[in-house]
Amino acid sequence: MPPQPVRTGGGIGQGTIVAGLVVVALIVGGIAFVNLNGKNSGPAGSNGPGISSGASSGASQVAVTPTPQVTIPPVTGSGITFEPSTLTCDNPVEFTTTAMLPASVQSGDTVTVTFDGKAVGTTVVEAGGTTTQQPDGSWVDASTTTSSEMQTICDAAGMSGDTGVLTTGKHTMTVSDANDKVLASGSYTVIAPTKTSAPTSSGITFEPSTLSCSTPVDFVTTIRLPASVNAGDTVTEKFDGTTLGTGSVQEDETTVQQPDGSWTIVTTSTADGMQTACEAGGIHNGVSVLTAGTHTLQIFDANGTLLAEGSYTVTQ
Repeated sequence: MPPQPVRTGGGIGQGTIVAGLVVVALIVGGIAFVNLNGKNSGPAGSNGPGISSGASSGASQVAVTPTPQVTIPPVTGSGITFEPSTLTCDNPVEFTTTAMLPASVQSGDTVTVTFDGKAVGTTVVEAGGTTTQQPDGSWVDASTTTSSEMQTICDAAGMSGDTGVLTTGKHTMTVSDANDKVLASGSYTVIAPTKTSAPTSSGITFEPSTLSCSTPVDFVTTIRLPASVNAGDTVTEKFDGTTLGTGSVQEDETTVQQPDGSWTIVTTSTADGMQTACEAGGIHNGVSVLTAGTHTLQIFDANGTLLAEGSYTVTQ
């Protein structure tokens, strides 16, 4: 869904900041490693990296950018493949993940996804969306992350929430059944960039920066707060000059403190959520987020000092 106003006393990284047209984004922020029909439930009710879902409920619910359907030829066997299998933030590119589960998996079975040895969520296997069942009974799920989404994660030093999905080194994902039997596994490698990928400047950027209700698209907001902001500091959010509320800055799933002390908050609104706001005349919760014109988001500290600012434009 589109944005919700800040709730007084909430945390900036807990889905309490509007951030343009955003919803709470947990962990991977667009790298949909395994979708498997998008029915997921991770630890404490959250989704894990790469498990896509078009719905959100509460601050811990994932809101990952929907991935386009990919035509997959019949395959056999099991495993997880990544294309390309080697990445670098020097040159973010489109990234496709294909998971193949054996025919022993039945429709309705629940599987667990593990990333770098950490269980990050569960999902129910069903045909639909990016998931297809092959003639031999096996399953194939393919999902793609755009190069711009990859760039967003690179800009956050390879971190999405507390998970280093694009940090240097080898990363492994596995899918296991209810008995902890590994059904599929695969790895990809991230090579250290030769240039600095984590920005130190503050500001707010929107991708894309120009929108239209005639063609709703996924919308990524990146907020960067300076190192002068400390954990627990209270900030105020203004949208087009109107105060929406306050929240405290704290590190969690969507908010990452960088090595230089600055903060990066990356959130994504889905195309479906954008469409909903468009159908409401561009209004969401009383805020004109998709009405024609240029809209500006600002973050101020408790003393009224401007910490970050950015704008996007909505065309007819």
